[in-house]
Amino acid sequence: MFLLASKNILKVNIETVNLSDIEKMWNAEVPDGKRLVVVI
Repeated sequence: MFLLASKNILKVNIETVNLSDIEKMWNAEVPDGKRLVVVI
């Protein structure tokens, strides 16, 4: 999976949030098909 992603064959829709802002996003709805990624 990581190999495919590194070659831009597999694309993952993400929404990023900084760890310092996690309280704002804790109960937020993430649109269907997206994954929330917390940046440390």
